[in-house]
Amino acid sequence: MKLGGILFSNTEEAGLSRLTVRRTVAAIPFGCRYRLADFPLSAMMRAGVTHISVVSGRNFDSLLEHIGSGKAWDLARHSGGIKIVSPYRYSCGGTYETRLSALESMYPTIEGMSAEYMVLADSHLVYNPDLSDILEAHIRSGAEITLVGAPGGTEADGRLFIRADESGTVTGIRCSRGKSRTEAGETKWKEDRGTLRTAASEAEAKNGNADAERAEQGRDVGEEHLHPAETEAAYLGMMMVRRADLLRLVREARARGCTDLMTDILLRNRCRCRFSLYRYRGRYAAVTDFGEYYRCSMRLLRDAGYRRALLSDPERPVCTGSTPTWPTAYGRNAEVRGSLIAEGCRIEGRVENSLLFRGVTVGRGSEIRDSILFGGCYIGQNSRLSAVCAEKHTVVRDGRQLMGHETLPLFIESGKVI
Repeated sequence: MKLGGILFSNTEEAGLSRLTVRRTVAAIPFGCRYRLADFPLSAMMRAGVTHISVVSGRNFDSLLEHIGSGKAWDLARHSGGIKIVSPYRYSCGGTYETRLSALESMYPTIEGMSAEYMVLADSHLVYNPDLSDILEAHIRSGAEITLVGAPGGTEADGRLFIRADESGTVTGIRCSRGKSRTEAGETKWKEDRGTLRTAASEAEAKNGNADAERAEQGRDVGEEHLHPAETEAAYLGMMMVRRADLLRLVREARARGCTDLMTDILLRNRCRCRFSLYRYRGRYAAVTDFGEYYRCSMRLLRDAGYRRALLSDPERPVCTGSTPTWPTAYGRNAEVRGSLIAEGCRIEGRVENSLLFRGVTVGRGSEIRDSILFGGCYIGQNSRLSAVCAEKHTVVRDGRQLMGHETLPLFIESGKVI
């Protein structure tokens, strides 16, 4: 059975605004030599997906340069392959505001695909799922949509949490209190005895429903009892759906004037469609904001099992677009401990518990600790950096001292000279 893929490149863009000034979320560097887009694209490649559409957002030049022809993922093809979807809507002016508006404009493209099933993935989640296993579970379940979730997820992993029975049938979805805003703005997800509602449809719940009295008393339906974390799964931004069902749902959403993929497709079709949960048991990283990005990067250095699961699992390799460059050069007095160093660097100082991307230079006598240096950074001699995240082509002159904290790392914008 053929499987097609759609990757949304600008998910969680608001929380990652520091890193998306010059790029989209999918193009954010991660783990020394990768981009966030590499992980879902590699998962699709391993499942034999040969037709992938990447929905671009603003500042997509970096992503376009990174993906290129798709050769790194065996997608440089005349038929199918990987396509970058323009951020501008076909039917009217302006860019995509939500995932659903992107799907509406992509309707002819999806309709022309030969794939029987589609996988829709967000770009801010880092993990290595087996899409073939997810597809088999989706077919066995007989559900219209299968959502991928991680049992025991925390509030930092995202805003949506899925509740399902032992068979995997979804019985409820809730939104975390701290992140109740969705793409549509003020929509709030609620759960009550397996029925899902939005705040906008609260009036419908008052038609003879026993919850109306509680709602009038000022209590949110379903929030007086939050389910324990072990009974829920954090949504990992991936869903599996039959292509014909996806087209039908998009048509219905367009006819009703809907604007939000998760709210309008999942919630409003909850009573008519059957949803299933695929419980992902592996390691993952949820890059929802700059603080989480820094913590996930530091965890790669401190947790060997976490690093192996995400970056170096021999059964699930992660492919990336590579730029030919020279090997890293280490000076006579260089000292490197517990760090990840990409190729093309030149190190003459001390680097400890840090990530250095391609082309970073560390001068003689300088010390780098608990820091992330993007490609092309130059650190002069006798400088000290601690808990610093420096964007591309940052220049730190000789004798400078820059210090942040693991709870509030210092961020330096691209091209700054200090």
